[in-house]
Amino acid sequence: MKDQQKLPPLSAVLWILISTLLVSGTAFMGWLYYLHVRHLRTQDEKYHIAAIIQKSSQKETLKTSYLAQLLDLSVDRPISLYTFNLEEGEKKLKKSPVIKKAKIKKISPDTLFIDYQTYIAIGYLEGQSNIAIDKEGYLFPFREFFSAKPLPYFYFSQACDELKWGNSLKNNKEFQLALAVLKKLKKVISANYLIKAIDLSLAFSHNYGKRQIIVTLLEKKRKTGQKHLVYLRLNSDNYLQNLDNYVTLQLHEAKQKKQSYLIDFRIDQLASVYYSQES
Repeated sequence: MKDQQKLPPLSAVLWILISTLLVSGTAFMGWLYYLHVRHLRTQDEKYHIAAIIQKSSQKETLKTSYLAQLLDLSVDRPISLYTFNLEEGEKKLKKSPVIKKAKIKKISPDTLFIDYQTYIAIGYLEGQSNIAIDKEGYLFPFREFFSAKPLPYFYFSQACDELKWGNSLKNNKEFQLALAVLKKLKKVISANYLIKAIDLSLAFSHNYGKRQIIVTLLEKKRKTGQKHLVYLRLNSDNYLQNLDNYVTLQLHEAKQKKQSYLIDFRIDQLASVYYSQES
């Protein structure tokens, strides 16, 4: 067989060098062209962010103007869709006390699509100004962002400086007890009852005789539309059994004649009933 023709070592090196320059040069020119086009688009008003489409985890969404404010979007200071930083934008949204998660996408030529999840309130904090709490104990403002809902008020013994937006009561024993009581109530009470309040401020009192959980229910009779309050004074240790006993306890006559009543379950095997006359 004839020997294959080979390039001299110097020619081979030159050929590799030329090929590398051609490839890299083409890539560099492509990058320059991309920067040029990007620059033109950033200057083009057609690509200035002009709209926000939002998708929320709840039926009730936040105001679009509020989202724009969080993202520092303004008519006076237009921002190009191509220079808008998605990661930074998502960080800004998550700084909001009511937004739990957020994801942003760009829609050419001028729109941002925001998919976010807000904290969902399970109740309010009594005695505090505009503080709601979610199932994980996170505290957040409610009034300015969502419409009022018939949720229970919780009474805790925490100091006021602990009950602030952004703080969490997740590991707090009073909050954990509140969740357990709320869960049980939703299972045992009928649909014509509304849970108005759960007071746990004395649930773990150092004075054993003062320990109690007070539940306030609002009962509305469907036929007459009459409403009255029901107060349940529960034992901090046996509250689950107390609530089962309440379900089985029949107070039909009292309900028909009295406006409101209190049942004290704190003593085992005993339920003391106190009721008030209609005013």
